[in-house]
Amino acid sequence: MVYCVSDIHGELDKFERLLQLIRFSDADQLYILEDVIDRGVMGVDILQRIMAAPNMIMLLGNHEQMCLDTLGPHGERGAGDLWRQNGGSPTYRELLYHQTLHERNTILRFLAGLPDHLNVEVGAQKFHRVHGCPGADRETRIWGRVSAESGSPYPDVICIVGHTPTNLLTGRDDEDFRIWRGDGIINIDCGCGHHRTEHRRLACLRLDDMAEFYVGGSGREQSGLLPADNPEPPDEQDLPRRFSGIWTPTGKGWRSMCPIRTACGANCTTVATPLSGAERSRKPRHTICGRNIFFEI
Repeated sequence: MVYCVSDIHGELDKFERLLQLIRFSDADQLYILEDVIDRGVMGVDILQRIMAAPNMIMLLGNHEQMCLDTLGPHGERGAGDLWRQNGGSPTYRELLYHQTLHERNTILRFLAGLPDHLNVEVGAQKFHRVHGCPGADRETRIWGRVSAESGSPYPDVICIVGHTPTNLLTGRDDEDFRIWRGDGIINIDCGCGHHRTEHRRLACLRLDDMAEFYVGGSGREQSGLLPADNPEPPDEQDLPRRFSGIWTPTGKGWRSMCPIRTACGANCTTVATPLSGAERSRKPRHTICGRNIFFEI
């Protein structure tokens, strides 16, 4: 059997439970569409497990790219700030302070060699797998986002993506996140790693029969085929390719947001200017101390 999973974000417990749920064996193949690290504290452990498994194949995501931009041989100025603002601190500390130099360099070489997209054929169906958004350039494939109106740019090919939590496509923040199916595009990022969201789940898609599997959320773990949604278009735009600080989309572009630390320990943001109509219409996410998180990478 051939499986796809994405955006594990350091939640090793969910990853292990998912492997048990699908009864993953040496005869199976698992494609991991990126963002294994960051936010959760066990990202490096998951990476090392993937590296040791010949039947697990990983793609490069924007969080792995931020890691390379910070710790790799061609580091970019300001990359560390961007990485830490987006949940990179646990990975940064693990690689610098708990891994040996040899172990760290082995991991960085592995990340540097990852592809940013893969094509596979299962049965008679062709699949294009990419982290962010199908596109002709690397930045789009790593950083781009699909919308509810996106369609597959490749005839007779189903695109499987992650990166954008599916609640941003469905507008359903008050129920367990589920795989989103669009016009030739399937998004399997169900919010794993967003620890302040009780409805986050780690999702897995089996390409042989398109069965869906879930771990986490407020309900029980599930498996089986689920009906497709008819989502409303979100108010989100594509994430900027490179920036310093945290930004939020508005009707006319992007506005800077200032990171703050709340009493409950969550990384939140405060907006220096009034919210636009689009932002007012989008449901905010509340932390324990009452502050709102309007947008996360």
